[in-house]
Amino acid sequence: MRGSVGLGAVSIFCALTLAACGNGKVIGSGPLPTPAPVTPNVSFEFKVPTASSSPLTIVSGRDGFIYFTEQAASQIGQLTTGGVIKEIKTKTAGAGPAGLLVSTGDGNIWFTESLNHSIATITSFTTGATTEYPTTWANSKPQFLTNGTVQNTMYFTDPGANAIGEITTTGTVTGPFAIPSANSNPQGITQGPDNNIWFCEAGAAKIGHLNATTNTVDQEFALAAGANPYNIIVGPDGALWFTENNPAAPKLGRLTTTGVLNEYPLTGAKSAVGMTLDVFNNIDVVDSANNAIGQFNVNSLTYTEYPIKTATSGATWITLGPDQKMYFTETTANQIGQFTYF
Repeated sequence: MRGSVGLGAVSIFCALTLAACGNGKVIGSGPLPTPAPVTPNVSFEFKVPTASSSPLTIVSGRDGFIYFTEQAASQIGQLTTGGVIKEIKTKTAGAGPAGLLVSTGDGNIWFTESLNHSIATITSFTTGATTEYPTTWANSKPQFLTNGTVQNTMYFTDPGANAIGEITTTGTVTGPFAIPSANSNPQGITQGPDNNIWFCEAGAAKIGHLNATTNTVDQEFALAAGANPYNIIVGPDGALWFTENNPAAPKLGRLTTTGVLNEYPLTGAKSAVGMTLDVFNNIDVVDSANNAIGQFNVNSLTYTEYPIKTATSGATWITLGPDQKMYFTETTANQIGQFTYF
């Protein structure tokens, strides 16, 4: 009899408890609330400690840090996703570091020294040690870097010599590999899906192709006069995509390895400088003149811009960070910006 009373009491307690928990529903059994979508925005801006340092190129390292060149201060900066910045000076004062690259060969950070006619690598950010490898030809001003198709090699544009150069991770420099068009002003450069090297000729309004087997520039694809191609990457579709920094008509260009060219106007933009892919395979574009970061959807071919907080920031280059947010240099404002889009 005592057992029956106890069981009835338990049943009554359970019924009351369930009734108190939402009309008999089990706690947590309902659908989870839908998270509010994030409107893409420039979420943070981190001030570079050295004044007027002119941050230019920016990349993500394999060590979880973000690195950038400080061209005017002749330094390399290291940034955490939390905004902590450290800086080291180049081995040679006034070297003018410009392009920056994470080598697939040794995993180290490599950078060009456009005013010191050299390519350099960071051997220890903790001690500030760097090693420099001079180019061997006249008028050399190396600018931007890409990984080569052969292990432990890198290629770089050299607008001073109107050429492309090559360097190994052991420091052997070869070149110059002449560009046929005079005053071509080569800028952005990338390894293509055909295992050759593709680069922008800002001065000649062309996209150049270097055969990585023969180290000769064997093709140049003409754009409209004044196109001013600046940066180039491989898109999610395996084609070459590049910015056309023509202030009258900024565009994204798309070029296949067989030479099929398409161009897409960036509606509302005033410039198109740096570019990179985000985690959704959008092409994120830096519009310096409009002080904005733009997103181009390669599927819908639509383009949307989002303002940078600091006016006249002089934004230039952009990279995907280890936290899947975008980081970009603000050359004039002397800052690194963070762009959040999900």
